[in-house]
Amino acid sequence: MPIDEKKLKADLTALGVTNIGQAMLASGVELAKHASDLYVYATPLTQKILSSFGKDRRTISEMTFSDQVGRKVMFDVPFMYPAAEDFQKFPANVVVERTGYVGVKSPAHWGEMGLDIPFAATGVDKITFATPEGQQPVMVNGEAGLKGFSLQKGAQDWDCSFEWADGQKTDLTLSHEEFAKMMSGPEKNLDVSAINRLVAEAAPKPEVSDAPSP
Repeated sequence: MPIDEKKLKADLTALGVTNIGQAMLASGVELAKHASDLYVYATPLTQKILSSFGKDRRTISEMTFSDQVGRKVMFDVPFMYPAAEDFQKFPANVVVERTGYVGVKSPAHWGEMGLDIPFAATGVDKITFATPEGQQPVMVNGEAGLKGFSLQKGAQDWDCSFEWADGQKTDLTLSHEEFAKMMSGPEKNLDVSAINRLVAEAAPKPEVSDAPSP
């Protein structure tokens, strides 16, 4: 579904966003840092944000480069990595560990604007989500309160664990192919729709009593 740039900018402005770094963070984009520069994968969402909030004299094409491991196109936005106060406003409740980048943990914020983690099925080793202290668990599929999750790629399977608002924990094991089918779009992104599909498989099932009905 095409992104409405006008609506995107209006929604982000209503959240108090004033620059590219804040816009990327508030929109659920995975963030990478190089000195004070912001690195993000080139997606329809990040391109719209650059177009809406960009005041840099360089063109978008001049901001692009390929990451060293996956050879995926990224944007380099100078001096725009979010500041500490930005992370206080939009807490980094998601952490992404990319394949080939040992020890590098990239933050993202899953909030009102959703989540957008590209190449989740092919370029990621682990993704974790944890509800920040004092916030309500995320409601997914209209009913399940999700407190946290961990999605970890193994040699043959994805080990997926979920923690729910009522304290229950559930596990789900998916083959690489099954996990990829759960992701969204041709790039196999982890977004809210993909999380909903995972949750539909992993949510605690209601207990069924064997006792006869009265």
